[in-house]
Amino acid sequence: MNEFEDIISLLPKIKMDRKYWLVRTNAGLFYEDYRQNNFVAIGYNNISVFDLKTANDAGRSGIKGLVNKLRVQQKDNRRPLHTILQQLRFLYDIKKDDIVIIPSKNSNKISFGRVVETPIYTVEIPNKPDPNKCSYIKRKRIEWLLDVPRYKLEPSLYKLLFSHHTISDAKSYSEAIDRTINSFYIKGDTANIVIEVTTHNGINAKELFKMGNNLLEIVDDFSKYYNLQLDADSIEIKIELQSPGKIQLSGKAKAGIILIGLLIIGSVGGGFKVKVGDSFQLDLSTVGAVQKIIDYKNSSHDREIMDTILKKHADDLKIKESQDLVNVIKQLSGNKEKD
Repeated sequence: MNEFEDIISLLPKIKMDRKYWLVRTNAGLFYEDYRQNNFVAIGYNNISVFDLKTANDAGRSGIKGLVNKLRVQQKDNRRPLHTILQQLRFLYDIKKDDIVIIPSKNSNKISFGRVVETPIYTVEIPNKPDPNKCSYIKRKRIEWLLDVPRYKLEPSLYKLLFSHHTISDAKSYSEAIDRTINSFYIKGDTANIVIEVTTHNGINAKELFKMGNNLLEIVDDFSKYYNLQLDADSIEIKIELQSPGKIQLSGKAKAGIILIGLLIIGSVGGGFKVKVGDSFQLDLSTVGAVQKIIDYKNSSHDREIMDTILKKHADDLKIKESQDLVNVIKQLSGNKEKD
């Protein structure tokens, strides 16, 4: 269905080889500087970028030579090899479009950002530096995406914060990081929607599973109605659910995942009319895929009942629509009105 293809083309795309890094902020001291000035950095100013590149080009002997140099310069450094390897990781492994995570003091707030460019840049530090500013000269530019208070962070990410290395590989936490950054995205050949349950009351298991079953039944019925190849059985579900919490639905049938996202948008808040600014409401029904869902719902009394039941579940669980998908529909709706 071409209407879904338009949406797919505008959704955030994540490469399968994207890497993820936790970068320390000197116990939170440099956190605000990193955030405000869009960078991360690494210490040991006495180790230059030229030193690192020369050692790396020379292979094992070059790295060993740089380790010995550091031993002479800093006799109290008990792990000189670890220091050099961290420096090399910062220089070579953290690349453009990777995701970096930085914690504030006591990890009270966590920031997620995208690496803007692979090369390191260097800065000069004043003779009398501001103690609250970063004193490290080797830096990488970052576009910060969002900040999350620790209490809102997925519990699965807590363990990552226990790492005390300057740089830690966070690849094993990639799924949790992806769904923290985006509410709807395509990774590889799989579409993913993150359904946010915002109720602070206890989550009724029957209510939750009834809503999920209701959504999948509508996907199958919608597919039959329009003679599409959407198989709800192929959709995988991952739950990271507290109260509030998240449900992630994934599937290679991208149109099926988009359909679920659109059904949720139509079931919460103002339905397919979303607020833009202080007073204006944008009617999303001008988008083809949305109009097909509306036509489907209105095509029989049974489907109206299914929609009413879905709205009740969404209201009870205080489901929040995917902002990524809303933004795409807004964009398509705006283009439609211009046409």
